[in-house]
Amino acid sequence: MKILVCPDSFKGTLTSFQACKAIEKGLKQAGVKASDITLHPTADGGDGTIDALLRTTKSIVIKTNVQNSYGKIRSAKLLQLDNNTVFIEASEACGIIYTPIKYRKPLNLSTFGVGQLIKKALDLKIKNIYIGVGGSSTNDGGIGMAGALGLRLFDKDNKEIRSDKNGYTPLSLDNFAHINIDNLDKRIKNVQIIVCSDVKNSLLGDKGASKVYGPQKGASKKEIIKLEKLLTNLNNVCKKDLKIDLNQIVGGGASGGLGAALVGFLKAEIRPGLNEIAKLTKLIEKIKEADIIITGEGCMDEQTSFDKTPFAILKIAKQFNKSVYGLSGFLKKSPGGFDKVYGTNNLVDFDEMKIGENASQMLSSLGAKFANEVLNLNLKRSK
Repeated sequence: MKILVCPDSFKGTLTSFQACKAIEKGLKQAGVKASDITLHPTADGGDGTIDALLRTTKSIVIKTNVQNSYGKIRSAKLLQLDNNTVFIEASEACGIIYTPIKYRKPLNLSTFGVGQLIKKALDLKIKNIYIGVGGSSTNDGGIGMAGALGLRLFDKDNKEIRSDKNGYTPLSLDNFAHINIDNLDKRIKNVQIIVCSDVKNSLLGDKGASKVYGPQKGASKKEIIKLEKLLTNLNNVCKKDLKIDLNQIVGGGASGGLGAALVGFLKAEIRPGLNEIAKLTKLIEKIKEADIIITGEGCMDEQTSFDKTPFAILKIAKQFNKSVYGLSGFLKKSPGGFDKVYGTNNLVDFDEMKIGENASQMLSSLGAKFANEVLNLNLKRSK
């Protein structure tokens, strides 16, 4: 019996690879042969994707210095998958995990470093650039990124608005009236840019970047109103000067509007993140070869069914009539479609106060519980 273990990361506790190893340990404790287990860390384009890709592809890490979201220099990495393909994780430049709480003020933060990562890829003469846009601390509509590549903003008197040391931030949109992309890096026209994102939110409105994700990034109610006003101004000027309606881009609200800027200014295409990662890592082929699929994430509930990584894997696996099980750090409500879903909070010795320090151990216990309840039964039937 071939078992494929392919969870997403357990946010704040385990990377996807650490989750794989914890589940593997539990399976082995229950008597499953190591030769019957294949580990395949997964991600959907957010933070942790590069780590998952490193574990599942023959790739090379390229390091470069970029500005983080609040203007400090940090060493960031991008991943070269082959001579023509690079994967960029936007959170390497502007990730919330790299933004201390005291700096989480989205009005002052920029995606400038993402533009620097794109420039590095262009320097490598890459033809295909994948960009994962999850986990950002920013809400600048992507103008920081585009500014690093040559976009320019002007006020009503056609005087250029200079960016501060962070690059353009949302506050740069306060008094601007004109936008110009004539000086965008010419090399962009020769590459295909694919945005990996499962976010469907628009740039503006009640389900837009500012109102939905602003609170998670530290914006107060007053600041959210301000951010919405600034991004509305950005869109109005883009419609006037560039004939581009950023608010009509499905998924444009991803990463505080970075998705909209990548599509609107760089002609990128947004695609479902897990599906693209699955192609890059040959996950689909491994699913075909397996008898049982184990996936999971930190918390599983009804929201899991909205194309989160485990559910995306479920949909792929069910095309090939595979049994799919979910293992989660915390199971609130079992999402539909899985053969069965487990949560460490259902373990007898579960302690919510120690979930961080005991995450690996508890996930191993859950893997053993799953193996004893499901796999041993299947093994007996297969004899």
